[in-house]
Amino acid sequence: MIDNKVKRLITVGRKVENKYGKLVGVPFLRIAGRWLEKAGFCIGDIVEVDIADGCLVIRKTKNTWRVERKIAVEVEKFMVNEAGERIA
Repeated sequence: MIDNKVKRLITVGRKVENKYGKLVGVPFLRIAGRWLEKAGFCIGDIVEVDIADGCLVIRKTKNTWRVERKIAVEVEKFMVNEAGERIA
């Protein structure tokens, strides 16, 4: 179940790519957060992105390489330092 916030503001950034020996900037979106999990997206899910003028719609597909929750919990253990702070 997703929380009350149904909108997120995310800044479109720039990613530099090498195109035929020339560096060019391309638009870049990075979305991350527990809210994705609350919305039903899990690590390993495959998504499809529908593209329209000024609009992106992201949907989870039925195809998935989902990491089982048990494994994800084990991975999380390696992502914290001795003080219990996230390092990745």
